[in-house]
Amino acid sequence: YWNGDPSFNTPFERLVAVSPFFIDLREVTCGEVRASGLAFLDVAALKADPYLYSSDPAKTIHYCTYTQNAADKEGLPVNCVTRELAQKFCEARGATLPTEAQFEFVQGARRDASFPWGEGDPTCDDAVFSRSFEASKPPEWRMCVDHGVGVAPPGSGKLDRVRMPDGGEIVDLSGNLSEWIADSYQTTDEPCFKQNPVVDPICREASTVNPDGVVVRGD
Repeated sequence: YWNGDPSFNTPFERLVAVSPFFIDLREVTCGEVRASGLAFLDVAALKADPYLYSSDPAKTIHYCTYTQNAADKEGLPVNCVTRELAQKFCEARGATLPTEAQFEFVQGARRDASFPWGEGDPTCDDAVFSRSFEASKPPEWRMCVDHGVGVAPPGSGKLDRVRMPDGGEIVDLSGNLSEWIADSYQTTDEPCFKQNPVVDPICREASTVNPDGVVVRGD
């Protein structure tokens, strides 16, 4: 498939082939993280998701879905987690974080679409987005707050889903939460993007522009 988008400010597109791979049908839930025994209090995790982070730590904790004791959020996707915790959770299951190439292939409906549903901007019913709890955020971050604030149950977006040949659906690929990705971040003019075409790419080299940068996808 064609990886990238020539309409970006920095036009980029390359031909990518991905080997067959498995991917979960939905985002990891609070209950699954609790059952793993890997969860721990990590203040750094509060800043892990820039869309969720608030300057008021107490308010941020309130909107993190994972609670110290099991409550009514066990079925919600887990947020406020570091990339390191996400990696450990995957490894404990004999899995890995998806590569950027794998995630984009699925998110593009396995056919180079802009979104899981194809083309066209979503409505607030189509995907879970623009539900920031911070009143000070720009209007485009809050245009869907009348549908709820923050994280929604898996599969809440009517169109944010990709149907597989066996009838299963992969949900929340564009909305609800951001996903940690296995790749390190590089700009499109750095070494990781020089090879074209490429099979099963993954960027492991630190960027000279942003050495600590990693990739996130989704919301």
